[in-house]
Amino acid sequence: MKLEILRNTLVRAARRAVPDDTVPPGFAGRVRAAIRALEPDPMRVWSAGLWRAALCAMAIAFVAGMFLAPPTQPSFDISDAGDTELAESALPDVSDLDPATPW
Repeated sequence: MKLEILRNTLVRAARRAVPDDTVPPGFAGRVRAAIRALEPDPMRVWSAGLWRAALCAMAIAFVAGMFLAPPTQPSFDISDAGDTELAESALPDVSDLDPATPW
């Protein structure tokens, strides 16, 4: 049902009904203000849509990054990295030193 038709129907019904003396004086104004408050604020709707779109874009980027990223496995075997000539040449040769010589 369209909101404008519902609003017009409610206004016509309210005009036909005679208010009692028990109704407070500002009641009609408060009801009209409440009806106006039900109308959506275009800036709030646009902002909510923008945040939803941003969150969806971040989720898509995260999932795409997980599946489309290159594998992180090393291309060479590093288990024998300590057996290279560079590792042996970096330390001084202490085999010919006399252990009784004080430093």
